Amino acid sequence: MLQVQSLSYEIKGRPILRDIDISIQKGEFYAIVGANGAGKTSLLRMLASDLKPAKGEILFKGKPLRSYSLKELAYARAFLHQSNSMAMAFTVEEVVRMGRYHLKASQEQHNVAIAECMRICEVEHVGDRKIQQLSGGEQQRVHFARVLAQVWDQKDVLLLLDEPVASMDIQFQHQTLAIAKALTAVGFSVVAILHELNLVAQYADRVLMLKSGRKWWEGAPIEVLKPENIYAIFGVQTKVSTDMATLTPSVQTCTVHYSAAKFNSNYKHELAMELKEKYENYKKDNPKARIYDCAKALKVSEAQLLLTQLSDDVVLLKDDIWAILQELPRLGHVMALTRNDACVHERKGTYPTPSNEGHVVLFHNDDIDLRVFIQNWAYAFAVKVKDLLSIQFFDTAGLAVHKVYLTKDSNPIAVYEELVNSYRAADQTYFTINVPAVLSDISIPDTEIAVDSFQSDWLNMKDSHEFFGILRKYSLQRTQALRLAPSGFAEQLPLERFTEILNQASEQDVPVMVFVSNKGCIQIHSGLITKLVTMENWFNVLDPQFNLHLNMDAIDQIWQVRKPSTDGDVNALEVYDKQGNLIVQLFGKRKPGIPELESWRSLLQGQKV
Repeated sequence: MLQVQSLSYEIKGRPILRDIDISIQKGEFYAIVGANGAGKTSLLRMLASDLKPAKGEILFKGKPLRSYSLKELAYARAFLHQSNSMAMAFTVEEVVRMGRYHLKASQEQHNVAIAECMRICEVEHVGDRKIQQLSGGEQQRVHFARVLAQVWDQKDVLLLLDEPVASMDIQFQHQTLAIAKALTAVGFSVVAILHELNLVAQYADRVLMLKSGRKWWEGAPIEVLKPENIYAIFGVQTKVSTDMATLTPSVQTCTVHYSAAKFNSNYKHELAMELKEKYENYKKDNPKARIYDCAKALKVSEAQLLLTQLSDDVVLLKDDIWAILQELPRLGHVMALTRNDACVHERKGTYPTPSNEGHVVLFHNDDIDLRVFIQNWAYAFAVKVKDLLSIQFFDTAGLAVHKVYLTKDSNPIAVYEELVNSYRAADQTYFTINVPAVLSDISIPDTEIAVDSFQSDWLNMKDSHEFFGILRKYSLQRTQALRLAPSGFAEQLPLERFTEILNQASEQDVPVMVFVSNKGCIQIHSGLITKLVTMENWFNVLDPQFNLHLNMDAIDQIWQVRKPSTDGDVNALEVYDKQGNLIVQLFGKRKPGIPELESWRSLLQGQKV
């Protein structure tokens, strides 16, 4: 019935739709879903020949859609627009009759079609009323009757519906879609934009998910309506169950909770007291819980919890992050901590003087080796818990990016206190951190990747750092890139290989580099690892100057990855969670200009060094 080939659309050079390929069969109910602004209506209007594509082709019944005249299209396709407001006071029957104006038929035929369409849409009882006197849902049913009247006598029609049930109650939502579904059984093809995913599951044969103008997923509802897909498109958490008798999925959205103080500053004190009480109660019930665990349980950020504790022991510092970072060497021998949701990296030493390279701040000596993405850092606190003193940094969402703890070998406490007093923020009152919108993964389906070009770029890398640019160029997730890597350059390993390799590195004195990162910081340990201890689900390195704590339950994939460089190939062991986030990354110890250790390569190949 309809083939769409490499279809793109843009407005004043801004892409709205990009490279859409779909095929819609005769007798099929095809649903289009996506967030506001995804390009759904633009796509439907191009299928209706209302808009002209920037490139690509639409074939309708085997002929280019652009070759049809308006009169021919009036017989072969009908389009229910999203908005159908009318300025003039037509009666309901007059509006429905408008769908027949292009047809040459007897008055009796017109009357029968109009009566049947009004009856099935249940608007015949308001036929003599002005359309402006009806509710929004009733008006939508009138316009649906008009569209049906347009093609009531035709065969093999393309019926295009843009949010046809948006204003209707539950009864007429189902009734309207049931009418459209019934027409597919007699040869109509229906393309409908819908927002209610359970209606999609019940009535659609196939579903197209659009995201940012791209075809994201396509398939039967049971294939497409999955929690991870729904979250990627709409940013909402859902639970999806399936009726195994009909293979119909059912989508239940998780409740979103707000406090008035989140969007109204008049209530911030009440919010602070409420959160402080919850925090204190949780710590009382869970005395061993760290602030990270408390924040996760209370579904807030660590920084938000610290704001409820502002006092002599918890001090909000000025937002001059770069100036504070330059003061860290004054503290002397400290412990640097960087973590993500599954791994904690702790390294003792003295901070060197940092260098600001614009896109990254570097700390680099034999002990403290950091890559700081300072544009993501927003808040700093001085925190005292019993005798433990620290400077803690958080990103714009209030998530911890890096912490610095004093040790028994640090410089005198007076140096720390002087730093805190110098950078103490003037306002020490509670406020709500406005969490920025989280952008979901920007990767695109494997089928839309220029795999040959991507693999060529991989093979032509001169430095492993070029990998990040390649990911951005092709809009790839890391694990997606590993799946599509050139043959022999990425191999997924059994999960047990991680601990095997680390134990062998320890036993055989193979020096390694251990990278742990979050969105604001990468922390690196270079050297030997000696004392390895497993405690329940945690794998630990417990050396005097370096500690690592890895939650083994969070690991979903382990990859051995090979990247070219001017110093020869560089091999890494990379560990990922279920969401494809990098947890920890290991290399053989090396420096630019020096080839990779043969002992590390042998270790990865399972050979004794």
